[in-house]
Amino acid sequence: MKKLLILLLFTGSLYSQDSFKDYSNDFKDGFNNAFFDKPAWLGFAGGIALASKLDHPVKEKFTNKYLNNTTSKIFDIYGFGSNFFIAEGYILTDSWANNYHGSKTWNRAKIMGEAYAANLAVTFVLKHICRRQRPGKQDYHSFPSGHTSTSFVVAATLQQIYGNSVGIPAYIIASLTGYQRIYDNKHWLSDVLTGALLGTLIGNGFGELYKDKYKNVENVQNPALLKISITF
Repeated sequence: MKKLLILLLFTGSLYSQDSFKDYSNDFKDGFNNAFFDKPAWLGFAGGIALASKLDHPVKEKFTNKYLNNTTSKIFDIYGFGSNFFIAEGYILTDSWANNYHGSKTWNRAKIMGEAYAANLAVTFVLKHICRRQRPGKQDYHSFPSGHTSTSFVVAATLQQIYGNSVGIPAYIIASLTGYQRIYDNKHWLSDVLTGALLGTLIGNGFGELYKDKYKNVENVQNPALLKISITF
């Protein structure tokens, strides 16, 4: 998780040109959209709690099965931060290919960064509060799965921005990433399901914020697409 914290700092540094108030408002609205405006997610959380009874049977049935080491490594790398850079790369490439205004590119890249950072923060806090031991007994950072939550926050945000043509493939990749965590004996089923729920909620919440707040002002040119200034 220390590496995830470094990634969180780097993610935030990519979007340092706007004011603190801009970001605090975005995070407040994004979290409201994700958790407080749609309390139905509590039902899914209850379902995951019941599904935790399947943790050990699923571990026995799927650990080191139905993938190979090469494919597993690919999804491991994808879930460990590469998903963020691939998503931002897609946003930049799509904007270049369609000759979008700078503001549209900026707003999409910004909302992806905010959603990703919010997801990392929540995942980190839950891991250190719950301190659940991994099935392979590597450490006590099993719950929830960070690889899964980051992959699903990317998929949900892309789906909100671009629709199903991009969102569905991203969700498939996210699901395979979640399965890889079970295959590699790094997470329990309930860790993966919680990560998927968390990432989807946050991605949808910030994606709705993009639609509500930014989509109507995308024709305003925004200078300096990316500005990196990491400070300690």
